[in-house]
Amino acid sequence: RNTYEQHKALDPAGLKNLGRMEKLTRQLRGAAGGGDGEAQLKDPPAVLVATLVRMAELADELRKCVEKTPRQVVSVSVIAQTNELLELIRHARNLTQ
Repeated sequence: RNTYEQHKALDPAGLKNLGRMEKLTRQLRGAAGGGDGEAQLKDPPAVLVATLVRMAELADELRKCVEKTPRQVVSVSVIAQTNELLELIRHARNLTQ
């Protein structure tokens, strides 16, 4: 989000960060007991800046949820949030093209 606010576009470094974020989110979903199922994004934001803001908010919510959840517990909440975050990342990539 910060890169977009500075340059008013996602540069190659911003796109690389999206890729890293996607990889980490997939790893987190797997560690939480989630699979590779595709989730549909309800009411996706129409503009890139709104998508990036929602991604930042969701990432913060996810961090707090993960901190409260023990490792040995399968957390439906963490899985749902990672699925939504992955869909937002895909949506952001589509908006940049």
